[in-house]
Amino acid sequence: MSDTTHTFLIPDHWTPTELAHALEPLGEVTTGPVERCDWTFFDTFDGRLYCAGTVLVEERHPDGTVTSSWRRQGATEALAVEEAPVPQFPRELPPGPLQDGLAALTGVRALLPLVGGHGRTLEARLLNEDGKTVVRFRLSEHRVRQETGDAEVALPHRLQVLPVRGYRRPLAESLALLAAEGFPATAEELALAARVGLGHPPAPGPPRFRPLDDPALPTWQALRLLFHQLLAAIEANRPGAAAALDPEFLHDLRVAVRRPRALLGQFKEFLPEPQLRRFRAGFAWLGKATGPGRDLDVYLLGFTQYQALLPPAYRNDLLPLRDYLETRRQREQVLLRRALNGRHYRQLVEDWQTLLEGAPPRPGSRPAAAFQSIGARAGERIDRLARQTAPGRATGLN
Repeated sequence: MSDTTHTFLIPDHWTPTELAHALEPLGEVTTGPVERCDWTFFDTFDGRLYCAGTVLVEERHPDGTVTSSWRRQGATEALAVEEAPVPQFPRELPPGPLQDGLAALTGVRALLPLVGGHGRTLEARLLNEDGKTVVRFRLSEHRVRQETGDAEVALPHRLQVLPVRGYRRPLAESLALLAAEGFPATAEELALAARVGLGHPPAPGPPRFRPLDDPALPTWQALRLLFHQLLAAIEANRPGAAAALDPEFLHDLRVAVRRPRALLGQFKEFLPEPQLRRFRAGFAWLGKATGPGRDLDVYLLGFTQYQALLPPAYRNDLLPLRDYLETRRQREQVLLRRALNGRHYRQLVEDWQTLLEGAPPRPGSRPAAAFQSIGARAGERIDRLARQTAPGRATGLN
């Protein structure tokens, strides 16, 4: 029998007393006091903790204590614990296992609140005839806070069965009894159950880019699908870039801006000439508005490496340069925030969205290449670019 914690979903009408009675055939059951706490789960925007199979939770207790604990998904024992709130970046934590472990996973990404709520937990123990604890139980009920307003979502009650080393048989009997009562087992983490309860996807993370899988699609239709995905990526990263939550928001936004510019340059038949000029200019403006901030981010992120290129005695001589770069970055952030929250950006996005959701182009309204299959059209473009960049052509030897 594994030492893994087992979790069951319990119908709301089952009270702790009824659960204790249900377990009485196995032995005496004792219960402790009900404990209350507010909790918030954290992760990076791209779900790095989730992808690593871990969970980070901040718990605030009625006595004012705040605990941040990091554990593996499905486990109860923490990998690291700190009596401190979860900060924006792991480097702001006291030195120790929690700071080291989180920093290794998150890199430059910020820790953001994923979902929050509050719960009540009741601890119980199954005793043998000698009065020794042979199985531990944890019954909990949770309510999830909506992002706006005062409404809350109630989650199914949970019963965790925690093994005690050396008592495999009582554990097996407890699991069999709960299964016989019809309680469904679940491996779903509370954090993910809470997200589902609010109508969000289970896994945190930005919109995923999905490559086209049908080369027979008409070029105009394939491009629309790609442009929709890129627009979703721009909009998903805009708030974090405007608020300077971490450098990756701006980086990913710029990637999502460069790609439609490149596609419009390679597939000019997608739009009539006036619209092509308008949107190429719009995305060029957005690329220019976001460029200085990203350049300064790159310099600041690599500053320690630049220092390391110098002899140790001269490395601190670069510190005034870092101060200057940070001051410039703050100024550029003001301009970036104005651009990303401004009317010009919103008009560009709304017009682009309207175009992408418009009626399909009629034959004759675009060059024939727009109705050619994307597989054939992309092949032509790749072949032409390959010929243009061939070594002999590039050096004028052909």
